[in-house]
Amino acid sequence: MTGPATPSAPDGPTNDARNADSDVAAEIRDAAMRPGDVSERIAALEAELAFQTDANRELSDAMAGQQLDILTLQRQVQYLSEQLVALRNRERPDSADAPDDEVPPHY
Repeated sequence: MTGPATPSAPDGPTNDARNADSDVAAEIRDAAMRPGDVSERIAALEAELAFQTDANRELSDAMAGQQLDILTLQRQVQYLSEQLVALRNRERPDSADAPDDEVPPHY
């Protein structure tokens, strides 16, 4: 005589879930054991690595070029700032010592 069926624990995995997990694990093991698939996976990873290496080099070169452009622009801004100050001083030589924010006297 068999007793009443015992319910499975609510927080534990069901038999169906355990069977599905073991089926997936078996498929992974089987795929890993096939030599042709491993060679194909290695070839795909090598191709991806080559692509990533090339992309990394291109980005590095672009960044180096942009850094040179930034340095050139900074030098040009500094030069133009110095030229602007020189032009302002040439236009009003008598007020070279006066601060820029000084209010002129009223007439």
